[in-house]
Amino acid sequence: IQELLNRIELRLGQAHVEAPIKKGNLLLDPGLMIATIQARSTHTVRISALGLKILQAMLRNEGRLLTREQLLDGLGNKEGSDRSIDLHVFRLRGLLKQWDHSIETVYGRGYMLTEKKTRRKRA
Repeated sequence: IQELLNRIELRLGQAHVEAPIKKGNLLLDPGLMIATIQARSTHTVRISALGLKILQAMLRNEGRLLTREQLLDGLGNKEGSDRSIDLHVFRLRGLLKQWDHSIETVYGRGYMLTEKKTRRKRA
């Protein structure tokens, strides 16, 4: 039994667990592949593996334009289509509607993560 416990400890020590990422009202947990959004209420959504990688790339490059080709390269998906990126971004937008950031399309170029503008109430 002790040998089994030692092997388990060794495996756990080798496991690479990414720390959760917080951006605005979003908490992204790459290990569990979930995003939690704290708005009026708390929403937790599951994100696909490719969607997670795209979102992580966007978070690392907030405010910078990322082309579809750059996103594909970051996914390690050399044979994929740049239109598959469009589909994953569309799904991410649907899942993260209440996030205080948005993934903007830069027509003909790619995508950019930006903070949503808050509307001020008129007095």
